[in-house]
Amino acid sequence: MRIDTRIPGSAARAGLACLALAAGGLGAAQPAAAVASPWIVNPQSQVRLISGDLVAPRQGELRLGVHFRLAPGWHAYWKNSGDAGFAPVVTWKDVPGLAPPELLWPSPHRFELPGGLEAFGYSDEVVYPVRAAIATTATPLAGPAGGRRGSLRLVANVDYLVCKVDCVPHRYDLALDQPLGERAETDPQTAPLLDRWWREVPLAAGREPRPAGTPASSAIASRPEMTLAATAAPGNLRLALRLRGVTAAPGGADLFFEAHPALELGRPRVRATDGGLLFEVPARRKDASAPLPAATAIAWTATGLMQDGGPTPLALAARQDVAVPAAKASASAAMPSLGASAARPEATGRPEPQGHPRLEPRGRLRGFLAARDPRGVALAAVAAALLTLEGWGLLRRRPRRRTAADAEAPAPAVRRREAAGFLALLATLGLLYALSLEISAEGLAGVELALLAMSLVAWLRRRIERPGLARSLLAAALAACAIVPPWLAGRNRLAADPSALRGAGLALGHGHAAGVGGPSSFTPGSTPGISPTVSDRRSFDA
Repeated sequence: MRIDTRIPGSAARAGLACLALAAGGLGAAQPAAAVASPWIVNPQSQVRLISGDLVAPRQGELRLGVHFRLAPGWHAYWKNSGDAGFAPVVTWKDVPGLAPPELLWPSPHRFELPGGLEAFGYSDEVVYPVRAAIATTATPLAGPAGGRRGSLRLVANVDYLVCKVDCVPHRYDLALDQPLGERAETDPQTAPLLDRWWREVPLAAGREPRPAGTPASSAIASRPEMTLAATAAPGNLRLALRLRGVTAAPGGADLFFEAHPALELGRPRVRATDGGLLFEVPARRKDASAPLPAATAIAWTATGLMQDGGPTPLALAARQDVAVPAAKASASAAMPSLGASAARPEATGRPEPQGHPRLEPRGRLRGFLAARDPRGVALAAVAAALLTLEGWGLLRRRPRRRTAADAEAPAPAVRRREAAGFLALLATLGLLYALSLEISAEGLAGVELALLAMSLVAWLRRRIERPGLARSLLAAALAACAIVPPWLAGRNRLAADPSALRGAGLALGHGHAAGVGGPSSFTPGSTPGISPTVSDRRSFDA
């Protein structure tokens, strides 16, 4: 039995309802439709290009943004990425009628990375604001009602890196069509998001504030004072930045710098002073052999600041010229070494005793360990390594077979020889450390490999009991391995003056004072895969 469920007139009523819903949906969707490119999604991030206007004016400013959503634990980078990574690079396709867009940078955060490294950037979500100007009316197109409308096709190539422990690069083309009209109409979805991140762009320090609504161009009337002074350690400086009229926000204030061609700027320390904040930053010359100019420009961004009467934390940014202190005549004027001051009385201001010849026993004693020619240190390391092998019985012409009694109770002479071998090994390690202050990391690695090869050849030679061609060839190989370290040390010596890299404990005699060597306390290191200068911006070692 079939029951007829049709109701007269239901088809007509259903059709009218569908038309009404469609018309309502179209009417409601138009104001809510965001002008944005589709999301590009990968396991680490999502990215899209957005506009703040449903309809942009034909003449005037156009506000855009590159919108990122990052997976938990991942971060993207500021204009100075820190010790790892690189900043996003946005390349725009030329569009007639559009001036070159300008990428702006919100206030960054500091991330602690494994190995004592630091990175500057953003986590969770970030919008990099983009400021552009429509300079010429776009080509008009015929509208549906015979009116005039225009649009701009905006295409941006975004090359960026995201990091957690590992780093993953991505590169995408993002495109959107920006409608143009006689009257601007803001986008209710993207305009509040852009406004929020536009307020994160630091204000210019030291100028009069401009009207509200233009935070990227406004400024705080606080004149920053920056000085650069020398310290006791040669090649090291101390930068001081004083900001008046501001205090630290509850989360704390921080200071970031753009990359500088000649200086490495470390982590700042901040303290409150009368009427403001004082940032103190350790600085070090990147190249001790290159002279610094009389003045240099340093670009900085201070975050986590509060102003009297201000509702929210703010950030300030500026680029200032600062005078560079003149280099001292010699390193001994800043930190005289023990050996040099004892050998040269005039270095300490005391007159030299008359009737006595100038003797430099301490300088000569240490000159062998810290010679200006690193080949001497490498040769000493080879000699210490050979003594180690001899003490362990690997250089005897004829290996003697040990009996069971010898194995159970080794003779005192054998034990003394083995102990001497361990002492020689410690001396070898100390000489390698001294050599690391004289030659490049690549040269030091080659010296260490040559010493390891020498040990392996000595072990193989000892395994062959009968004299013959094999033992002769291995003896020649052993001699070659002993020659290689001094040769490598001579070819890979550091270009800078070794006295600027050597500590006071390895002081030079002969009238030269040594400086404080090695990286300063704020530098994570200059020899790992990521250097502070990051010559390869595609370094993925976070």
